Amino acid sequence: MTSANKFTIARALHCLAVTKGERMTAEAYAQAQGWIDSRAVVAAIKGAITANSSADFAAREAGEAFVGAMRPFSIPGQLEGLVRVAMHTRVFEVSTRIAAEQVLEGGAIPVLRGSWGTTTITPKKFAGITVKTAELVRATSPAAQAAIQDELAEAVAEAENAAFVSPWNAASVLYGAPSFASTGITGAHIGADMRRALDFVPRAHRGGAWLMHPLTAAFLSGVRDSGGACFPNVSVKGGEAMGLPVLVTEAMEDVGSPIARAIGLLSPTEIEWAEGEIELDVSSEATLVMDDDAGASAANSTSLFQADAVAVRAIKTAGWHARSGAGAYFTVGF
Repeated sequence: MTSANKFTIARALHCLAVTKGERMTAEAYAQAQGWIDSRAVVAAIKGAITANSSADFAAREAGEAFVGAMRPFSIPGQLEGLVRVAMHTRVFEVSTRIAAEQVLEGGAIPVLRGSWGTTTITPKKFAGITVKTAELVRATSPAAQAAIQDELAEAVAEAENAAFVSPWNAASVLYGAPSFASTGITGAHIGADMRRALDFVPRAHRGGAWLMHPLTAAFLSGVRDSGGACFPNVSVKGGEAMGLPVLVTEAMEDVGSPIARAIGLLSPTEIEWAEGEIELDVSSEATLVMDDDAGASAANSTSLFQADAVAVRAIKTAGWHARSGAGAYFTVGF
């Protein structure tokens, strides 16, 4: 990250809160603070910011700052080797990979075989709102500001994770991927299942990663045989298995009756990823419907002005396309 730092977005939210959402006043307030990342803070205050635009350097810094705040909670943010593309890009879908081989002088160069088609990477929107007391949001303490930023970044990241990797989500990279049921709960069974998943994802050795629910990772950390721990480098926080990183996310659980979980394997080099715009907003005068269902009755509404509270909202867009061999998963009972 450049001059944008981990407090950039927190500072932008603080400025908007102090000035009650008046963007021009918030910009002036930010410039008067003398922060090293003032340009990036102002870019975030202006509204739409992006992590991949080269047209506005300050906006890119602000975008990178929010993506950086999301990274500890974000699966795509932690994957290495995703193929970065622009939004609304057409990409080819082919049945086999690029073929290359030794050719004689003047000989024909082989081109992959298969049926060609195209798909367009379009943005998917992820949004979150957190409500805090006016005193907390307007506090000058960096720790208080960062806490609000991190809470919002985590919420948006979890929404993005669910859409990106949940095998039960029709838009995810694992939906429709090769899958099977776990053969058992011993170290030998789980190891065999993981090796089977590797067969379906031949390029996983190039930046690949295992995906699992934190409780699944905790279970693996306790699996033992006569030789000791079967997965000594796995914990509830993630770790490593078979030489590949283990990333934990609640997206690998399908909440229902009964609850279903899965262990997934991804090959990032087979996934095209587009980072979209990010929008931040603060309001102390809105009326919110305080319900998990955004379309719920207005009877559950709360006036922020009356409660002396502030609502902080973040909206992020992203898009992706998974090629054949991008991932596989197996369902587990733990």
